[in-house]
Amino acid sequence: MEKKFELNETVSLSNEVNTSKQYLISGFELDLDSLIIHIDQAHIDMLNTMGFDEVPESLHLLEYVERFFHQNEMEKIQKRIAYANERRDDPEYYDRMEVQLLDKSGNICCCIINTWSLRPGVIKGVGQNITDLKGVKEIITDQTASLNAVIESTDEIVFIVKCNGDLMLFNNHFKTMMNNFFDIDIFSGMNILPELPDSIKEQWASLIQNGCMGNKQTSELSILKEDMFHFEISANPILVNEEVNAVSFFIKDVTEKWRMSTWESIENGVFEQLSRNDGMKCVFDSLLNGVKRICPAMLGYVTKKNDTDMELVWVSHPSLSENYINKIPFIPIGPLNGSCGLAAYSMQPVYISNIREFECWEPYRDITLLQGFQACHSFPVLSKEGMVLGTLGAYFKEIHELSDFEISLFKRAVNMASVILEKFSFENEVYAKSKQLEELGYSIPGVMYIVKMDADGNRKFEFVSERVGEFMKVSKQTALDSYSSIVSNIAEDDKLIFQEKLKVSLDTRQPLNTEFRLRSDVNPEFHCFNLQSVNRYNEDGSVITYGSIYDITFQKKVELELKKQQKEMKSLIKCLDEVVYVLDENDVFLDVFAEDETWLFKDKKSLVGKKFADVLDHHVCDLYLEAKIELLEKHESENFSMLFVRNGEELNFCSPINSGK
Repeated sequence: MEKKFELNETVSLSNEVNTSKQYLISGFELDLDSLIIHIDQAHIDMLNTMGFDEVPESLHLLEYVERFFHQNEMEKIQKRIAYANERRDDPEYYDRMEVQLLDKSGNICCCIINTWSLRPGVIKGVGQNITDLKGVKEIITDQTASLNAVIESTDEIVFIVKCNGDLMLFNNHFKTMMNNFFDIDIFSGMNILPELPDSIKEQWASLIQNGCMGNKQTSELSILKEDMFHFEISANPILVNEEVNAVSFFIKDVTEKWRMSTWESIENGVFEQLSRNDGMKCVFDSLLNGVKRICPAMLGYVTKKNDTDMELVWVSHPSLSENYINKIPFIPIGPLNGSCGLAAYSMQPVYISNIREFECWEPYRDITLLQGFQACHSFPVLSKEGMVLGTLGAYFKEIHELSDFEISLFKRAVNMASVILEKFSFENEVYAKSKQLEELGYSIPGVMYIVKMDADGNRKFEFVSERVGEFMKVSKQTALDSYSSIVSNIAEDDKLIFQEKLKVSLDTRQPLNTEFRLRSDVNPEFHCFNLQSVNRYNEDGSVITYGSIYDITFQKKVELELKKQQKEMKSLIKCLDEVVYVLDENDVFLDVFAEDETWLFKDKKSLVGKKFADVLDHHVCDLYLEAKIELLEKHESENFSMLFVRNGEELNFCSPINSGK
């Protein structure tokens, strides 16, 4: 007589294995540093069902293993913890193991435990009781009801096949999977291998063959159906009387995990390319190819707003033909210019699921349909200030409404595109300004520079003109690499003065004007430079300094010579009662000396720097020039007389002129 079982009935499958209860899927978190394990309520319920009362929510892993695990499992647990520690910072860490627990009565319970990285140093895990599956003896007999109860209770996709591929047991998750992905209606007893696509048939046939040889295996499965789906497969041999009778398959849908991991990899790759200063097209090609890897139906593109016109130009289109691009070399920004023209115009996402039905595609409809494209969705790419930088979109070869996941993927890609376009826009702006500064730098006789000081006081040259090497004896690249390379070449005394004046300039927000010389070991010849700068103070605490350096060596030498002559002249004046005028070879007044300045016919300040002929009467100039000619011919002192009228009084002067040679 056939025996029937209820779902909660006990089925004895082995002398060693207890399946008296069907346990819930239980969860836990493990801190790899403290080895403290935190278990959830389902976990506590499972242990209560095994006969253990008052189970704490947190306890040390060693205590947990000693209380609930079979003693033979200690070495296995240690190895898996060591493996988890090796990959503690790997977000893609995942592990799976089969363990034996002991209930309060000492009976063995078998579990599959899956663990993955929750965050660095912490792993998350779930356990699933598989005692019934492990203890199967004569499948399709009295234990069928119990097995069905087990495999239907799990969230995983489960099925059991004979070694020839005949389907023995399966849950509804597997039935749904086969119907949705392969359009196969399965039933017990059918051989599923001939019904599968060739690539999957080969993979599963290999798993069944190796399982029937007693080997446990794990594998990955990727299925493309509009989107890409990913699964992890665990194939385990089922032993009956120490012989493999069948193979059980546990399939876990890890699509979401794979998508997040793949997107993280794409982001990291893009940022790495940006750090290497790869070209904009190359960076966007990587981004769009990565998006296509996640959603193969998406044929992505990126456009950029023209700097001078209200139009979009193509930047990257790895999945679109050059023939199509050449026919539409640019897209005007406007409401009747396709998905991206409208997206840039409206600054809103544009969802065009059927190109035939939307007016905005009228100018490009025939060209686009001939390329086989039926749908095109586009998102505007905006700057932080809300300005349109370009668009990111994708064509589809079928009429296509975006799924929630596809929209979220678009938004992630658009955020990346904004970062990329802003980076290259900023670099182009900096390059253009640098070129202007370079051109300006060539046109002036000195050195131009821009220094940025961050909030911590660290300084770096943002720009320095080419003549820095001539002036400061440091190459342009060295200066850009090291701010201190310039300052260290200044003579020690002048460096202290410069640093003190720089501090005052920053504290008072006043321009800086100072002079300095180079160290004698850097430049043995006498050279003197003048440095002038102004500062711009930013909200983030940084300061931008714009400055210039000029060579004032000749001026300083003249000043030194004049000071020397002035000193000599002052010594001479002390011995004279006369007025002394000093003129250069061009008859320009250099200085005026007088024991009594009331004797001057004009104020000293109105004379210095003026030509003799510009300030004296023409008859005086004539007399002076005659005397000067005599002096030059005879190389001797020469006298000339002058008549001045001051306050109505006539004054006669006899003036000798002497060569300064």
